[in-house]
Amino acid sequence: AKQGFLGVCVYPQKEDKKSDIVELLALPAPPATTLVVRSASLLTSHYEQPPCQSDEVDASIQGMGGQVCAPACDASGSCPTDVPAGTTASPKCLLEDASSGKKYCALACISDSACPSGATCAKQGFLGVCVYPQKEDKKSDIVELLALPAPPATTLVVRSASLLTSHYEQPPCQSDEVDASIQGMGGQVCAPACDASGSCPTDVPAG
Repeated sequence: AKQGFLGVCVYPQKEDKKSDIVELLALPAPPATTLVVRSASLLTSHYEQPPCQSDEVDASIQGMGGQVCAPACDASGSCPTDVPAGTTASPKCLLEDASSGKKYCALACISDSACPSGATCAKQGFLGVCVYPQKEDKKSDIVELLALPAPPATTLVVRSASLLTSHYEQPPCQSDEVDASIQGMGGQVCAPACDASGSCPTDVPAG
């Protein structure tokens, strides 16, 4: 049964029991809950689909197409690390405004699956950036950014086997060992020379 917005569960009243029934008043209904809806910029992370946060630029990337919300890199080249849910792409300082020289962040990716929902991994050479489809009616408001050159590949220095192994390894042998077989035993060994006291190198293979 309802009184205004207030509803209470009641049973059918028995006519022969009316004199025994206490009459109660319904208390006023509590005030309606006020739902506070914050703006999208307060509810979302960085790198979302536009419209962008107040500290991001709505940008396209020259040669890649698409659209990104790009926060500025800080003085050390670091980027905001809050990303949309389910994103595995990493925020990197990848973009530059050619007119101002200011650098911006984007999500570096190698495949579409690393990007936020609705975005794809657009590539320029080895560089991949998560981008959203560009809205045709918003082109005039979009800043065009350049992708910074990819960092140089890491040089792997491989030392010769003689620097990486101990004595008594399987041939090829160290420079101070001879590649030898033992009469009556067969097989092959790397044998360093004994010193004047008859001592031998003590570095042996692991295990």
